[in-house]
Amino acid sequence: MPTNPYFQDHQGEQDLEESIAIEIIQMAGKDIYYIPRNLLRPDVIFGEDPSSYFTQSFPIEAYLTQPQGFAGTDIVNQFGIEIKQKMNFMISRSRFTDLIGIYTNLSFPRVGDLVYLPLNKMIMEINYVKHQDPFYTLGRNWAYILECEPFTYSYE
Repeated sequence: MPTNPYFQDHQGEQDLEESIAIEIIQMAGKDIYYIPRNLLRPDVIFGEDPSSYFTQSFPIEAYLTQPQGFAGTDIVNQFGIEIKQKMNFMISRSRFTDLIGIYTNLSFPRVGDLVYLPLNKMIMEINYVKHQDPFYTLGRNWAYILECEPFTYSYE
């Protein structure tokens, strides 16, 4: 049986859902600072740049998907116990474009960029960006989920 021909266009509902999601993120979320990484000499083989640096930060609201605290695992290896902390942030696609994209020419958050959380004064590195979560609600995606871990300082 084919889909109902009377409910094919969800344009009004998509805009409504996106505006409600932005409002919920602004009401229940926290302010964070998105810090894009500037690459000087990227190594395409290893996917890193030892000479990268950070110069700008942009405030944006984000919703903490685990409000009870850090998620993660404890790993025992030959060097001792390693505690992997992880935190997920949900940010709106349109707010990212409006607040950050116009200044940096970024169309989406990148892996390797940093997030500063003033709540606990912690800098976190983006390890993965979920582009399709929640999956095409009413035919369009409206949010990014940033999977972050505490930033390991080197020479940046």
